[in-house]
Amino acid sequence: MKMVWKILGLCGLLLVAGCTTTSKHSRSLETNSPTPLNIAEKINHALFNKVAIPSGSELFSLPDEERTKFIAFQARARRLGVREDKIIFNYLEAKLDEFTYDGQTLTAQESLQENHGNCISLAILTESYAQLANVQTSFTEVSSIPIYQVQNGTVLVANHFKTKLLAPEETPKEKGWISFSKAGTVVDYFPEFDSVFIGNATRTDLITKFYANRSVDALLGEEYDLSYSYLLEALALSPNDAELLNLSALLHKRRGDLVTANTLFEFGFEQNVKSYNLLSNYITLLDPFEDAARIALVESEFEQASTTPIDWLLLAQDYVRKDQLNAAERLLSKVIDAVPYLPEPYIEQAKIHYLRGNLTRARELLATASKKTSQKHKLAIIQAKQTALLRLNVKE
Repeated sequence: MKMVWKILGLCGLLLVAGCTTTSKHSRSLETNSPTPLNIAEKINHALFNKVAIPSGSELFSLPDEERTKFIAFQARARRLGVREDKIIFNYLEAKLDEFTYDGQTLTAQESLQENHGNCISLAILTESYAQLANVQTSFTEVSSIPIYQVQNGTVLVANHFKTKLLAPEETPKEKGWISFSKAGTVVDYFPEFDSVFIGNATRTDLITKFYANRSVDALLGEEYDLSYSYLLEALALSPNDAELLNLSALLHKRRGDLVTANTLFEFGFEQNVKSYNLLSNYITLLDPFEDAARIALVESEFEQASTTPIDWLLLAQDYVRKDQLNAAERLLSKVIDAVPYLPEPYIEQAKIHYLRGNLTRARELLATASKKTSQKHKLAIIQAKQTALLRLNVKE
């Protein structure tokens, strides 16, 4: 059976079982040590050569001609009384009228030159104009369809960043007045009615995701020195990020250093990292015979480490493969409660009923799954399964 490596990343590229976090509220490693341990210290640096990559400030750099155009637009809008956050939104809306979403993670200047990119690219571009206009921003991370895909044997999770341009603060009319939410304009270039909130994010998170995504891109392209260089920048900003630990281990594995890869996975397990991605990748390096006890111990932590609907779905799929159908059903119910619009949990439930010989219920679930997606390739797969069940109808 083909091995599937799981990685986690953001907005198109997160090596998973993306987006992306140890928990919904923290990206840091959970460790028993009183002092946080630096992942970079565990990397075999002699295995790689560092190459030049964009600096943090270069990500947000705009060409002089573009800066001049925006400042002129801003001046005209101000004379008309348009609020500062609305000025940026209106400018971007006109500027990106023909922008193409293609999953690439680009700097602000690259996005303008190539007129395409992903949500990280556009969040960076939005932040660039906000800096120029001295407008404050905040960020939100969500998951939206398609939540994940398989590319070259790697599961990629597509998480999504939204930017909120904050309106200028106004003086409260009464003393003691408290605001629980700041006024502003949400910039979301690819809105989905079915997005799932993951957590609030910061500018540092945005930059980290840029470098992590670029590292994943390079890893999939077998450009290991480039992947290493981007990874180091991400770790400089988030030295204890669980998914960056996962990425570090997978980079060493792909580079052929199984010893360091195992050391990194072992480090995560011993430090009680709550990451299903990392733990499920760890056991792929263990020998099923010599390390049987260790594998059982790691697998016993799977459910506790599964903190997102995608974790539950992938773990449920593992349970189905192992014929642990009751456990799979329990997790699939959680997935459907959290993200009822996904077709995958219904497909897995159909498999379970098929394995139990209940073909009628399996067909009903596939019919439900087909209503949950408009993606042609998913519909084709579901329809093929439905056809196969119809052929088996005489056996029911």
